[in-house]
Amino acid sequence: MTNDLVLGGAVAMLLDWSIWPLRIAAVTGTITNMEAVAITFVLPTWRADVAECVAPSHQKS
Repeated sequence: MTNDLVLGGAVAMLLDWSIWPLRIAAVTGTITNMEAVAITFVLPTWRADVAECVAPSHQKS
């Protein structure tokens, strides 16, 4: 999704439209990368293909 936003922002910038789509894409990419760093710090050991930082809660019956 972030790549699509960057592409749309770059096209808007190159066509001399508003710069806001590119700024929104930059903020979205930054937030996505911050989540990746948070995942790295939260996990006790290295794991491949972690989907998101917040894990679903498991209730024991």
